[in-house]
Amino acid sequence: QQALLAYLRAHPESLVADQDSLLALARNLLNQSLERYLAGDAEAAQRLAVAAYLDGYELSESSLASRDAEFSRALENKMLGFRQLLRQGSDAEQVRAAHQELIDGLNQAEALIASEEDTGFWLGFLGSLLVLIREGLEAILVVAAVLAFVRRVAGGSTAAIHWGWILALGAGFATWWVAVTLIDISGATREITEGGAALVAAVVLFYMGFWLHDKRHAASWQQYLKQHMQGALSSGSRFGLGVLAFIAVYREIFETILCLEAIWVHASSEGQWGMIIGGVVSVLALVVLAILILRFSTRLPLSKFFGFSALLMSVLAVIFAGKGVVALQEAGWLPIHGVNFPEISWLGIYPSWQGLGLQLVMVAMLVYLMFLRPQSAPPAAA
Repeated sequence: QQALLAYLRAHPESLVADQDSLLALARNLLNQSLERYLAGDAEAAQRLAVAAYLDGYELSESSLASRDAEFSRALENKMLGFRQLLRQGSDAEQVRAAHQELIDGLNQAEALIASEEDTGFWLGFLGSLLVLIREGLEAILVVAAVLAFVRRVAGGSTAAIHWGWILALGAGFATWWVAVTLIDISGATREITEGGAALVAAVVLFYMGFWLHDKRHAASWQQYLKQHMQGALSSGSRFGLGVLAFIAVYREIFETILCLEAIWVHASSEGQWGMIIGGVVSVLALVVLAILILRFSTRLPLSKFFGFSALLMSVLAVIFAGKGVVALQEAGWLPIHGVNFPEISWLGIYPSWQGLGLQLVMVAMLVYLMFLRPQSAPPAAA
């Protein structure tokens, strides 16, 4: 961190959020990382390599991906691979070769971005549309599923859930404002926050998915729920569901703002109008999706409602688990052991043993708990 602060004090222009300076910052931090590694300070080299990715490359990744998504993914994997070499204590020549490959890749990325100085209307439109749909879909699904659950089963007030996502929107924008105007929130802090929030949400969704599935086969549950669920969902329970809504939305809104800001800085006035229109279209699409989920699920018979909700929450739990692991890996908190497996980011599937292993364990547990474990009898109605 001292090396990073020394660089930033000597080169304050690197804090300006344009694509050239961000990639230049990534190059300089990687150069310092190599120097520290060759000097025998592997820990400092690792920290600098993490900063090169999170505070340099990642903030320009959206602009690069809009021009060549495959190249962007390949360069990202090379940066993560370089960090893994440092962590493993690889020999100097291997580290030098990986470093030079990264520098060449960053130079190529800079040239690729510079070759299209302005982001046109359709690039801006598609950029904001895809970012908002990608990031907003998971949060919308969580909030809509929780709302459907409370309305269909428990009845009564859903104010806590609505307050949860509304406060998350405000907190996300406030965090972004603080980050760009008052203090410097590092990329590592951002990824740790996102990763921790995703794993907490995964645990809660995993439990809710199992709980719902465990109840869906019992005929007497409907009568039991009518008599007891309103009491079971006390103010404390509703507050917990509100917290889940807050976590799901806050994690996505801050990441969305960062991605859109990176595209906005590089866009022409025409491209910025495209982003605005794309944002409006994506928000409308997400609202329609949420309404359809609520109406479809709440009209299902109780047993089918439980089954649908259990499946949705279980799938979301597995997705959040994968995203949580990769965020902590990017922050340097978890090691990365790559595996030959396709990356499907919207499903939270990334090619590392850590993320895939956790997801496989979760799927195995869900299969056992939902299909292999002896079903408990429902409580008798009082």
